[in-house]
Amino acid sequence: MSKEFLIQVGPYSISTVRLGTVWLDGGGMFGPVPKPMWQKMISPDEKNRIPLATRSLLLESSDKRILIDVGCGTKWSPKLHEIYGFEYSDPTSIPQNVTDIILTHLHFDHAAGLSEWGEDPGSLHPVFPGARLHLQTKNYNLAKAPHPRERASYLDETNRSLSLYELNLIDGSTELFPGISVHCSDGHTKGQQYVVIADGQTTVIFPADVIPTVHHLRHTYHMGYDMWAEQLLEEKQTLLAMARAQKTIIVFEHDPVVRAVHAVGEKGDESDFHPFP
Repeated sequence: MSKEFLIQVGPYSISTVRLGTVWLDGGGMFGPVPKPMWQKMISPDEKNRIPLATRSLLLESSDKRILIDVGCGTKWSPKLHEIYGFEYSDPTSIPQNVTDIILTHLHFDHAAGLSEWGEDPGSLHPVFPGARLHLQTKNYNLAKAPHPRERASYLDETNRSLSLYELNLIDGSTELFPGISVHCSDGHTKGQQYVVIADGQTTVIFPADVIPTVHHLRHTYHMGYDMWAEQLLEEKQTLLAMARAQKTIIVFEHDPVVRAVHAVGEKGDESDFHPFP
């Protein structure tokens, strides 16, 4: 079982859920950072790939079971399995009776786990039946006609999976539930949203691909996959300034080792953050 309790914030018991691992190109994950530097942090395999977690956040209260992102799922051909090296956690780690799913965006490593293949060829079955999906309108529209540069990340099967659920489309930053807000970030892909959970004393941020791993806390470290890098760096700077000021806990969706850090200083570099807990 890969569910691990993190902290209580207001009415929400917050846990991380490790759904699996995907192997992506190290150069793509670190963009302009030279390989001699990033390979000291995460060692690549013979294909230049590095292991990345697909980690979700589970928020449980007396009447809600909210999951943030759903990982890669299992609907992969042998060819794509060879390319991405998917590794799956124990199926019992997939949360049950989920009432709501907040999707940060529809890239396959965040949203393909919404469905699995049905009995009939090409048919889809919901993995979280009855859950309500929350997604930015901008990303919903982009996924239907993505830029060629990120076309491989937006899958038709994921778009089709949306019809299996009740869909709540959001326009901009807002409070979805008491103490749970979403905030737009367009640098990685248009319509991405990161999630903030706060109760006045403790704040937890799930930044998705604004800060995918602990190594991307460094301001100039960003992914080659980011569509608008300059905008992404500005958004990250704003997020990190807020995190330092509020002594925030940041949960990483993709770091294979460090699931979360706690802001403890304001020097302006990665030393401001310590592993949590």
